[in-house]
Amino acid sequence: RFRIEPGGDAHIDGAPSPDRQPAPCRHFGTCGGCVAQHMAPALYAGWKRGIVVEALRQHGIAAEVAPLVALGPGTRRRAVLTASRTPDGAILGYHQRRSDALVAITECPLLVPAIATRLPALSAVAAALGGTGEARLSVLATDAGLDVAIAADRVAAGPAAAMRLAKAAAAAGVSRVTLNGQPMV
Repeated sequence: RFRIEPGGDAHIDGAPSPDRQPAPCRHFGTCGGCVAQHMAPALYAGWKRGIVVEALRQHGIAAEVAPLVALGPGTRRRAVLTASRTPDGAILGYHQRRSDALVAITECPLLVPAIATRLPALSAVAAALGGTGEARLSVLATDAGLDVAIAADRVAAGPAAAMRLAKAAAAAGVSRVTLNGQPMV
């Protein structure tokens, strides 16, 4: 008998899949940022390649698709994080899979150190926006530093709010900040 548990575990007669491995991130299972950390490398590579092959097939494209070139941990230089702003600050993280609940993260083994080490400071940047509700931070590690594009409704306006944002960005080591498409820092 084959069944899949809610957490993604595949079982045959109660035994875990032989292609399952321990996930390297302590947030795996609650954080919705990654869904395949538990897959053995060969299974993961085949699965990712299969996604491309199927997408091309659905568009009538027959093309040779090379095997996946896997990247190691600490190499992802882009991240889209969510901040939940409250009167007391902000919580930064990823939404749980298929949920509006936010999982606060203080580390992520996939991100380059330039982003991963600044997660608490990026939370302070989101808090400096003022206001309440969620904000999306698209973070890119560049040679010039972090580039952060923030999309947020209900933000504090005016020179004092802009100064708070500039100070938080400088403390976070952010080289560029845009807010709703407008350059701020």
